[in-house]
Amino acid sequence: MGTIIIVDDEKSSREGIKLILERSGLSMDIFEFTNGLDALAWLGKNKADIALVDMKMPFMSGVEFIKEVRSLEVPGAIKCIVLSGYSEFAYAADSMKYGALQYLLKPVHRGELIETIKKTEQLIAKEREITERLNKADLIRNSRYDAIVDQLDNLLSNRSDIDKALAYIEENYQKDINMATVANTLSLEYSYFSRMFKNVMNINFIDYLRKVRIEKAMGLLISTNLKITKIAQKVGYTNSKNFTSSFKQFSGVTPSEYRQNYITKNNIMRGDKK
Repeated sequence: MGTIIIVDDEKSSREGIKLILERSGLSMDIFEFTNGLDALAWLGKNKADIALVDMKMPFMSGVEFIKEVRSLEVPGAIKCIVLSGYSEFAYAADSMKYGALQYLLKPVHRGELIETIKKTEQLIAKEREITERLNKADLIRNSRYDAIVDQLDNLLSNRSDIDKALAYIEENYQKDINMATVANTLSLEYSYFSRMFKNVMNINFIDYLRKVRIEKAMGLLISTNLKITKIAQKVGYTNSKNFTSSFKQFSGVTPSEYRQNYITKNNIMRGDKK
């Protein structure tokens, strides 16, 4: 059983995320904090596997919290996942530089949250397995040690290449790129890169690129009045029909429906406040 901490000053957001996690069937202990200072104080005496961190909070920002976490522990011990509204997108991207594993746009989508938590659990399990193997190798000090170290070197090298690939995608998703483009940029053989990407990310390259593009499109749909065709172009689609098809396959609704749902939801929330 692992431990998740939710660090968010918005009560409704914390409670909503906690409810999703509890109903998901994931075997995790869940703790809530309204700010980073309280969460850091708790982490001084306790351990957590995953931290869901809001970007804008009192006392310290989400980025500042992640920096502090990294200074208190072995790098990567706690997997930080950023929660951010689109208006804070650049801010959330900045947090990735300091070790955040992933970002989720608010309002958090149930399926995306559960999928992200499951993938993070798989990553934690892999890292623990590697650590256990290294510990065994250190204890037995036999001929198998070199083989295990080589395996770890390969894994670390793969992770480095994948990080470069993810950075390239983040900077060029709006362009006409594909797996061959990225593999060539990294000077890696096409089929090798394809297998490595799937093994490390637990998702194939095409699906990951589509995920990035659609998430960027979601942000533009709710923050601008740009036409659907223009948004499609801005996120790397030359054909608006293909964009609409990919968007619906990813989110369950068309881009127009997604925008209208967001507007309707905001209008209802404003009405409730009145």
